[in-house]
Amino acid sequence: MSEDSFSEQTGDAAGAMAAFQRAADLGHERARAIVAARRCDG
Repeated sequence: MSEDSFSEQTGDAAGAMAAFQRAADLGHERARAIVAARRCDG
């Protein structure tokens, strides 16, 4: 991917990164809850 095509799609890329970051944060929260639950059970 060239830098020219990337700069043209900066808005889309930023939106995708924001959505990905949000999903990653949710994933971390869920993983933390699962680990905490396992510790309590164990």
